[in-house]
Amino acid sequence: MPQYGVQDIIKFAGTGKPAKFGDAFGQMMQGKVNAGVEAIRQKVAAKLGGFDPTGERGDGVEEVDVEDIELTADEIEALEADEPEEGSGEETDEDSDTDT
Repeated sequence: MPQYGVQDIIKFAGTGKPAKFGDAFGQMMQGKVNAGVEAIRQKVAAKLGGFDPTGERGDGVEEVDVEDIELTADEIEALEADEPEEGSGEETDEDSDTDT
């Protein structure tokens, strides 16, 4: 597949070749999108690894000590409301047989 550039796209548009224009434009856009996605993927991977090639120093994966988190009464109430009550008939065990 030939590599098309902006000059080719202009030529195809000027000579009335819509199929070639569409192919050239699609190929050029695909290359730009793929290059952009790859650049973003590399930046994210670098930041997750604690290294950023732009000069910023990342912290790597953030670890949170859940013992230091303080919840408000409303947050505790909301969490408790989400939990099934004992004896309510809700099964949460993955190995339980629900076909019976």
